[in-house]
Amino acid sequence: MNTKNTLNSLQNSENSVQTYSPLDSSFIVKMSWFQDGNILMLTFKTGSIWAYYDVPFEIYSGFCKARSYGSYFNHNIRDKYYSERVNYVNIDTLEV
Repeated sequence: MNTKNTLNSLQNSENSVQTYSPLDSSFIVKMSWFQDGNILMLTFKTGSIWAYYDVPFEIYSGFCKARSYGSYFNHNIRDKYYSERVNYVNIDTLEV
């Protein structure tokens, strides 16, 4: 899957999107989960936005309930699902 197709499919999705921002995390600013394709989008404090593909709802739900987003991410998401950097934002303004 490439970045352009990912962004287009998310922008045109009619399925539910759940977004949480800001997060009480030392390195994750925002998370969004797209039911269409089970795509988890994470915005990191570095400004990079990554898409994680085929993330089951149960994993996303556990992430939402985690005491530490970073620990949950490192143990249950990072390097477990195909991912790609899809964009970069200015963290101060959240503008792309």
